[in-house]
Amino acid sequence: MCRPGGLTVWFERWVEVLVRRLRRAGRECGAVGIRAGVMSVVRTRFEKLDGERQEEILEAAGEEFAERGYESASVNQIIRRAKISKGSLYYYFEDKADLFATVFTRASERFLSRLGGFDVDALTEETFWSEIERMGRLGLEALRRDTWYVRLVRSLKSGGAGGISEKAAAKVQAWGERHTERVLERGRELGLVREDVPLEWLVTMTMAMGEASDRWMLEHIDAMEGGDVEVFLMRALDAYRRLWSPAQRGPWDVEAEEERR
Repeated sequence: MCRPGGLTVWFERWVEVLVRRLRRAGRECGAVGIRAGVMSVVRTRFEKLDGERQEEILEAAGEEFAERGYESASVNQIIRRAKISKGSLYYYFEDKADLFATVFTRASERFLSRLGGFDVDALTEETFWSEIERMGRLGLEALRRDTWYVRLVRSLKSGGAGGISEKAAAKVQAWGERHTERVLERGRELGLVREDVPLEWLVTMTMAMGEASDRWMLEHIDAMEGGDVEVFLMRALDAYRRLWSPAQRGPWDVEAEEERR
């Protein structure tokens, strides 16, 4: 017969092993990170372009990705739309995946800016959840109007044929993780986000839950009415509150726990 205490010990050890594996996976991705650092020189070239020219290239690429999906999008068509040579395109971007990741992150940042921006550092104990709710509501309402951005997001979320490459997904995922980590860190500073699990694990869980919510929302948003959007938002916020809210136990210290036992 398994004692409750024994089950707790087993679970905590299992979680410890899981987190170690996640960290090891992160180290194994270090080579990718180094390569990304080297290739950031390519991105810097693009950022040195005149702002208007940057927008023209990204808009041309974004239209192609949104219309045809990642896999079916034609680099040659992007070149024609942007009135740029293939050599110049690959001077500014590492490859098609890098171009898509740049288009998506820039479009997302612009989308947030149109909603009034989201200043993480300005969040307080009183405004943390209300500001997240405000951005969520504005975002959902805007998505119902911004069909171009919805199509772009769908090309990111779709799997199989037409879905984006693993490399492009990894670039976008890293961008999302950085933003999520900033929000969680601020929440911890305010005492509103739990500290009984490692931050990396909480980021991973948050991203996974967000991915599931996004997929469901994208499948149904075209048929959603005002009341449906509100219900979806409230349920999603409730899920994040349950995941993030501080637990009764103190910070998770595996070594101290082992010594105690």
